[in-house]
Amino acid sequence: MSATYIEIDFQIGNQRQLKDILIAELSEIEFESFMDHENGFLAYVQADLFNQTAFENIIAQKEKEVNYNIKTIAPQNWNAAWEAQFDPILIGDKCVIRAPFHPAFTDGRIELIIEPKMSFGTGHHATTRMMCEVLFEMEVQHKNVLDMGCGTGILGILAAKLGAKSVIGIDIETWAIENSIENAERNNVTMSAFVGVAANIPNGPFDIILANINRNILVNDGETYVNVLSPTGILAVSGFLETDEAIILSHFRVQGLIPIKIKKEENWRCIVFQNTD
Repeated sequence: MSATYIEIDFQIGNQRQLKDILIAELSEIEFESFMDHENGFLAYVQADLFNQTAFENIIAQKEKEVNYNIKTIAPQNWNAAWEAQFDPILIGDKCVIRAPFHPAFTDGRIELIIEPKMSFGTGHHATTRMMCEVLFEMEVQHKNVLDMGCGTGILGILAAKLGAKSVIGIDIETWAIENSIENAERNNVTMSAFVGVAANIPNGPFDIILANINRNILVNDGETYVNVLSPTGILAVSGFLETDEAIILSHFRVQGLIPIKIKKEENWRCIVFQNTD
């Protein structure tokens, strides 16, 4: 990657709820990646996308004092930075997510080999793990799958490994699309991916739509997702907090979907809906 980034180092100790809220809100103002550390976490946003006013508004709304330091990060080898943070992730006894530099697992679990770069989706975050879990609970074979906000491509790649007929990934970032395509090739699966937003979604219909994004995008683009969902299709959404659960449920019920599963991990939520057309 050649972009210059703003790095914000949040020193908040073990305040898990505060961390989750900050990550959710920062994701809505173009922050794209996060790394845990002993006393909090690091947040990254491309320098030309950093909105100082929006950032300060988020901090000002917090009841507790939030300590942070901001610095500019020159273009660098982000893969090397990620390697220092990225340990293999186990999704139950069915799946392992690892990087190419980790040794292979030979215990029969599905392996997802992900080179994360700066994409948000290595399996470390609760929302990604939950989305992987719900994929294992679906009938994916021979289905047409759409992965909105595909990031590393991890969800689309897992769908392909579970037997999906076709998988399309869409993301607003060019580097995320490149990362998804590279990771699909690395996992020997077929997944097409392109830069775009909800307005660029092909007509479908899609049997399964995966959207691990954030509350605002889910609400803004939800109707478009439903319009390309097959009559009995499944929409799985995550990327939002417990406090937003009622908003998401209400929004998609109005669109004619029925919630069939709600997963919870820490303060994060994942909801699976079924179409009723």
